[in-house]
Amino acid sequence: MENKLFFIGKKDKYIENIAKDKGYSKIFFIKEINSIDNLEYVESEKYNSCLINIGDIEKLRRAIDKAENKFEFIFILGLDDQINRIALENRKVAGLISPEFNRKFDYTHYRNSGLNHVLVKIAKENKKLIVQDLSFMQGTLDKKIRAQILGKILQNYKLARKYKLNELFILTFIAWSDKEIKKFADVKEFYEGFLTEIK
Repeated sequence: MENKLFFIGKKDKYIENIAKDKGYSKIFFIKEINSIDNLEYVESEKYNSCLINIGDIEKLRRAIDKAENKFEFIFILGLDDQINRIALENRKVAGLISPEFNRKFDYTHYRNSGLNHVLVKIAKENKKLIVQDLSFMQGTLDKKIRAQILGKILQNYKLARKYKLNELFILTFIAWSDKEIKKFADVKEFYEGFLTEIK
């Protein structure tokens, strides 16, 4: 199984070498896309992937269509349930990143994690990656907020395990710098322990 690194930034040999030293075999060099205008003059040859962060459905669909000819891999940020479904159903999209993103309120009996059994089945059928970003664990978020996000990720992991997504479900962190990549050992130790606890 490939150990995948998600890096926000341009292709770079130095980054590649660090990633390989830390055990990564696949690197996604990602360009963030926050509007359709971002796609007009993007130097797409310097990236192999993009992460689309657009909340308007019509603009999102147009951005996906434009990005198809510029990037090898298209990822969508999980802003809401409708966007998550589009990401998992659209043949041009490689995967969904942080399906639980910005979910402030939970439901009465379960967490608002951005996934459910229907979406997980769609992901499996269409072979879409679901990427859970753990970089928030290294940030300055309040402990209570961290625990809430982690609970949503845990719920998603249990769903993924139940429906046997296997390598399609990725628990990792998205790096912005070489220093963050070098934190791999600590992050790896954390998520391996995390998974061990819930098996």
